[in-house]
Formats: sequence, C-alpha cells, structure tokens
Amino acid sequence: ETLTLTVTGPGGSDTQDFSFEIYESHNPLADTIGEDDIEIYTSPVSANPDEINFQLQLPLQSFYELYDFSFDAADQGAGIQNITFAANSNILTIDIVCNTTSNAQSFSVAINESGNLWFHTGVITLLPNQATLEMLSEDISEFVYPGDELITKIFTGTPTDWVFTNETYNEVVYTDSHTATGITEKAVTVGWWTFGPLIEQTIRIDVSNPTKTVSRTFLMDGATGMIDLGNEIITDQIGPAFPNPANDLATLTFSLSQKSAVTIQLIDMQGKVIKTIVNQKQDLGHHQVSFSTTGLPEGMYLLKMVAGGFTGVSRLVKQ
Repeated sequence: ETLTLTVTGPGGSDTQDFSFEIYESHNPLADTIGEDDIEIYTSPVSANPDEINFQLQLPLQSFYELYDFSFDAADQGAGIQNITFAANSNILTIDIVCNTTSNAQSFSVAINESGNLWFHTGVITLLPNQATLEMLSEDISEFVYPGDELITKIFTGTPTDWVFTNETYNEVVYTDSHTATGITEKAVTVGWWTFGPLIEQTIRIDVSNPTKTVSRTFLMDGATGMIDLGNEIITDQIGPAFPNPANDLATLTFSLSQKSAVTIQLIDMQGKVIKTIVNQKQDLGHHQVSFSTTGLPEGMYLLKMVAGGFTGVSRLVKQ
C-alpha cells in the first residue's frame, strides 16, 4: 500500500509518499521510512513580540481509526517552544508555538502505533510565505524625538515598503523600502514631521508587502515633534482579506478600539450568509482570523464585520 502524506498550511503544501505492508493479523509495519525534507511556506495564525503560532493540518488515511496511532514531535529546532497534536475525523492538526528569534522553524513527526514507532517524516521546515507580514517590535513602546532612531522588528515573507503619514494634515513624511525577509529589523531616523498649529497630531506607520498592509497610528506632539509610541491609536476597522483572490484558505485582519462582541460573516452577492467566521467577544487591539474557502463557487463575496456600533465590509474573490 502507499500512504500519501500532505502537509498543508495557510499558504502552501508539500507531499511525500510512503510504502508499507498491511497484514490482516497484525498492525502495519513500515517498509520505508520518510526521509525527504519538506519545506512549507505558510503564514502564522497569530504573532506578537513573544511568540509566533503556526497551525498545520495533515489528512490521515482512511485506515487511521483502525489502529492505535499516536504522534510526537522529533528533531525540534531551537526556536520551537511547544508542539501539540490533535487527531479528529482523519485530520491531524498540529499547533506549533515558536519564539521570535529564528526565521524558520523545523521539526519532524514521529508516528507511533500501539506505542511503537511506525514511521517518521523527514524534517518539516516552516518558512514565511508572501502573505506573512507581522509587526513584532517591542521597541514601539516609548517616546522618540526628531533625530532619534526608531527600530522596528517585523516578520515578513517578502520585501516591504514603508510609509509614514502625518494623518492630521494628510501629508506623507517618510518613504523607504526594506529587502530583508524573515524576522528582521528596520531602522528609521525620525524627522521633523509636524505641520500646522495643532499641538496634538497623529503619525501613521504603514508597512506593506504585495499582499498585505500592517498599519499603526500614534500621537505626535506638534510643538516638539515627539512621537508617543506608548499610546497607539486603535480604531474599529476591518482590513483586507489575503490572499485575494483565495483558493482554499483566506485570512482577515481587523482591529477594535475596545473590547467588543464581534460578528464576522461571509456573504455571497445575493446577500445569503455562507458562514459565520467570528461570533464572540474580542479584546481591544489588532486581530486576524483564518477561514476555509474550500468548496465555495468561484466569484465575489463580502466579509461583513459588526462590533458594537461599528459595521464594516471587505471583499473577497474566490478563484
């Protein structure tokens, strides 16, 4: 028999085949052991300055429930803090928690049958895909003045463009690009970016790659040019879905100005609710949620978010 093992994440997948014999009288034993390395380009489920969380799903063969399989992580890279496995309905879900010191995370999966090693995969390496863009900086927490250097840590799969805008006067005050990928730092020398007579002004930082934009907005003193990075201004907002168009999986970003009950629904162009993606209370701040688009007919869909008195809509194309 041949077992096809496919590892799938939000932004990529890879496959390898294993051959083994199945006997009527006892459990299956491996004839060959998976040794090929697998690279998965994917986006994290969530990321913050302390940790990055990934989730992978492995389809299990139809005979999985016939045997006493269990799963363990082996060959863990130094950046991995914890891995958990949950098998349900022939799907193996792997949750990986990593620190933010390494661009790539690696491990292999040891599959045991009745407590004995059946086979193990080659090394699975997680790498950021084109949709990966997260601000991880711990430095965005204090005051900076004109002439100071602002160092921002990001996690990205592709080069990024940087735009600083004085939102109060709608003036772009700084633009640059950054070619480094993975977990990297960008240094920006703060200029004199104040305009007009208003003492309280706001600066918005937009970091973009080809599929996603991350924005942060902060208060700026119009008299001194000081930016107060300890006081981020967060508004209720629904961001774009990515990738867009989507094939099998999409991720939506949104932000909340306060803790709120949030409902996000996927709606077709006839106004029919296809699925509810979020229906629970969420904390103040920036959020993102991934959802399956498998089985959806091709075409345009709406993502509708309701949170307190806020209602917002984003568009998604299924291809």
